[in-house]
Amino acid sequence: MLSLHLYTKIIPGVNSIIPRTSIGQSFLTRHPIQNAIQSPLISSSLIIQQKRTGTAKPKYKTPKEKQVKTLGFKQKKTKKESSRDVEIASTSSSGRGGEEFYKPAPDVILNDMFPEVFTNENVGKIYQIPKEVIPKFKVFKFPMSLSKEFELFHNSSLVVRQSSVELIKLLEEASTLPSTKNRHIISGPLGIGKSALLMQAVNYAMCKPWIVIYIPHAVQYVNSTSPYMKVESTGEFIQPTLTMSLLQQIKLVNEPYLRNVRNIGSN
Repeated sequence: MLSLHLYTKIIPGVNSIIPRTSIGQSFLTRHPIQNAIQSPLISSSLIIQQKRTGTAKPKYKTPKEKQVKTLGFKQKKTKKESSRDVEIASTSSSGRGGEEFYKPAPDVILNDMFPEVFTNENVGKIYQIPKEVIPKFKVFKFPMSLSKEFELFHNSSLVVRQSSVELIKLLEEASTLPSTKNRHIISGPLGIGKSALLMQAVNYAMCKPWIVIYIPHAVQYVNSTSPYMKVESTGEFIQPTLTMSLLQQIKLVNEPYLRNVRNIGSN
């Protein structure tokens, strides 16, 4: 029995029902390709497929020729002219247009900050750290806030203030009394100059034949940045690496005075 399935296909200008058989007879066998174009019932997809499978040759674009830029009337500079341009650029970058307009910076000569300068007459004056004391400060290291200023001005100098004179008087009095009666704390707001004041006191002590232990960065002893371990017998924590570093610093700075202390103890 022959069964027919009907479906609708809308083609512009044509409205009809196209029969489709299910026994192997296709629409193309009953309507050959050569007559398909003439048939008004042909689907538009067949025409598009025929155009796509044609034998059209591909088109190739020819590359455009690159335009070569010419210098025109520009001439190459000679070696003398190029060297002259380099010389002018170097002088302009250094901030001077010529040697006749350039004046070197004046040399600032400062007196050393020895113990005798801490008087009321010298308040407000600037003194530099003695050259003999600077290596000792480098062992203990400068405070972070002051080391940046010293690197900027290429000179380790401080201003003598009234608080400096008062602190030196306390040190002089403490040298004749036991340490239990002379323990002081320098306190104040941030940026008031506590590190500079303490550094002046350390400089004063280093100029004297005194044993000095200076710790500019005490926070490293409590922030767990160095290795530590717990002692089971006492329950306390020790920091061997940090302790060894501090002992080496004390030895390097105070070695000649420590020898005298050893000799006094032996006698």
